[in-house]
Amino acid sequence: MPPQTALVDHGPMVTASPVGECECPPESVAMMSVPAPCRFTRSTRATPLAPLRDYLRAHLDEAVSIEALARMSGLTEYHLIRSFHREFGLPPHAYHVRLRLARAGELLSGGLSVSRTAYECGFADQSHLSRRFKEIYGLAPAAWVSAVQQFRSRQRRVERDTVARRAVPP
Repeated sequence: MPPQTALVDHGPMVTASPVGECECPPESVAMMSVPAPCRFTRSTRATPLAPLRDYLRAHLDEAVSIEALARMSGLTEYHLIRSFHREFGLPPHAYHVRLRLARAGELLSGGLSVSRTAYECGFADQSHLSRRFKEIYGLAPAAWVSAVQQFRSRQRRVERDTVARRAVPP
């Protein structure tokens, strides 16, 4: 007979442990006759890949290699790529590029030039940023800046008209 595994409910996370090794209240433990170890859905709060995701977020201006991430995680490169893709929806390199492009959009919206934005976000040059930006967002960086400016001017106009209507007594 296979060893029994207990499912333990810790609020946001459910863990599995062999029967008798958990010191939890009985109402939070469900017994299963399943061979240990068994697979369970991981919590979205704390995953083994979260430190890698945080590392990618903290190093937007650098080229991060899969080899370096694999060393940090202790996984093989191929296992890391598959696990990361399953966990976050994109492989590590694509995820890192998307983070860099999101940062580029913020910098462009803040008034930074395209060439300076490319440098700040770790792209090889302005052309590299422009190609990737257009590939993901469907707009060139200059068109993005223009759209943001139009949106902001329209927003200011609406706010001004709203204030003007409030100022006029009925």
